[in-house]
Amino acid sequence: MSDIESAIGKSPPRLEAAEKALDQAIYAGDMELPGMLHAAILTSPYPHARILSYDTSAALALPGVKAVVTAEDITGGHIGLVCKDETALARGKVRYIGEPVAAVAAVDEATARLAARMIEIDYEELPAVTTIEAAMADGAPVLHEDFDGYDKIYPAPENQGNLLACAEAVMGRGLDGFDEADIIVEGTYEVGAQYHAYMEPVSALAAWGPDGRVTVWSSTQSIFRTQANIHEGLGIPMGKIRCIAPRIGGGFGAKAEVSGQLVAVMLTKKAGAPVRLVLTRDEDMITMRARHPGTLRLRTGAKLDGTLVAREMELWFDAGAYADDSPSVMNLILFYARGSYSIPHVRALGHAVYTNKLRSGAFRGFGNPQAAFACESQLDEIAAKLGIDPIAFRIQNAIKAGEQWLGGQRITSCALVEALEKVRDASDWSRPRHAPPGRKRGLGVAAMTHTSAFLSAGAIVRLQGDGSIILNVGAVDIG
Repeated sequence: MSDIESAIGKSPPRLEAAEKALDQAIYAGDMELPGMLHAAILTSPYPHARILSYDTSAALALPGVKAVVTAEDITGGHIGLVCKDETALARGKVRYIGEPVAAVAAVDEATARLAARMIEIDYEELPAVTTIEAAMADGAPVLHEDFDGYDKIYPAPENQGNLLACAEAVMGRGLDGFDEADIIVEGTYEVGAQYHAYMEPVSALAAWGPDGRVTVWSSTQSIFRTQANIHEGLGIPMGKIRCIAPRIGGGFGAKAEVSGQLVAVMLTKKAGAPVRLVLTRDEDMITMRARHPGTLRLRTGAKLDGTLVAREMELWFDAGAYADDSPSVMNLILFYARGSYSIPHVRALGHAVYTNKLRSGAFRGFGNPQAAFACESQLDEIAAKLGIDPIAFRIQNAIKAGEQWLGGQRITSCALVEALEKVRDASDWSRPRHAPPGRKRGLGVAAMTHTSAFLSAGAIVRLQGDGSIILNVGAVDIG
C-alpha cells in the first residue's frame, strides 16, 4: 500500500494546531515593525448621506498624528468581485451606518482613535431604504446612480432603481408542471442577517519597501483577491504588491473580499512608515459584512402517493449597500432550489437588492443554508399534509445517480438514500419520544447537498535537491 493510500480516511494532525493551542500563533494584529504607527477609522453615522466636505485640521494638529486619509487620497478606482461598485473609503456619499469615511495613523492606538473622532465631516442626509420593499418601491432613493457604468462580470439588469441582480432557472416544464400535482403547498420563509463571529477581528499591517513595493500582512481568506483589490482600488501595479496571510483566526467567508487592507496601504504611503490597523469587535460588526437576509417564497406540488412533481421558488435577497458576493450567492440559491430531491419541473427566480445597510457577503454554505431552510421546512409540511413519515418521504424522492441536477449536470454517484436509511435505523426513528411534564420534545430530519470545486484552483510543486517537496497553493488556512 502506498503512502497516499494509507493516508486516505485518516485525520493527520494540523501543522499549526500546537502553536494555536499554546497561544504561540502570530496573527496580523500581533505583528510589529520598527517605527510602526497605529491606525483608526472614522465611520458614517448615517445610513445614506452626501459627503459635502472634510475638515481634518484638528486631527492633524493633535500631537502624535502622522497622517489622515479620506476619499480625496484614493488613487485608484472601484473594487468588487462581480460588480465594481465600492471604493477604499466612502467617496461622494455614504450608504450605510458604519461605512469607513476617513482614517488616521498615529504613534499609538489611543491617539489615533482620538484623532479620528476629531475629523469633521459635513453631510447632507438623504432618505434611506432599509428594507427590500422600500428599496423597490416607486420613487425610492437610489443608492447607486452610476450603476449602469460599473464594471460587472454577470448579466446585470439595467438601472432599475436598486435592483442589483436577477436570474431565472427553469427545468422541465417549469410552472406548467404543476398541472401534474394533486396537492400544492405554499409558504413564505424569512431568513435573517447573521454576523460571522470569527474570533479574530479584521487586521492589516502595511509597509513600503525601499524598492517601491508594498507588503501587506492581513487577516484574509485570499491573498490574490487582496492583491487585486489593492491594485484596482489604489492604482498600484500588481507586481509591486506582496500580500501575506499569517495565521487567520477564522473567516467563514467574511474575509474573502476587501477589509482594512486598502486603508492601511493608503496610510503607510502617506505617513512614510509601517501602519497597522486592528478593528474593535464593534467596528468589525458594523463595517464588514453579514450573511444575506431575505425572503423565499416557495410553492411545491406533489401527487397523493408522495411523489414530488413541481416547485416554484421566488427569492428576494437583501444585498446591503454594495454588491460584494451577492449576485453569486443569489445564483447559488437558485441552484439549490430543488434541494436534494427529484423534482422534474422547476422554476426559480432570484433578485438581489441594494439597501442602506451593511453589505451582505459570503458566509459558510454560500446560499445553501437559506435554500435548505425553506425547502426542508416545506417538505415537512407536505409530508404532514399527505400523512407520510418525513424520512420515508425524503427517501422516496431522494435524487439518485444518473439523474440531472438543476442546470443539466449529470450526477455520477449519490448515496442519499443509503444515508437517510442509516439515519432512520441508527436513530430508532419510529420510537415514540415522551417529554417530561410541561415540556415538548421533537424529532426532525433534514437533508442537503452542497457543491464542491465551485472555483478553479492551481498549485505549483517543486522537488528539491534533497528529495523534499515544496507545495505552493493559493488556499489560506482560515482557522
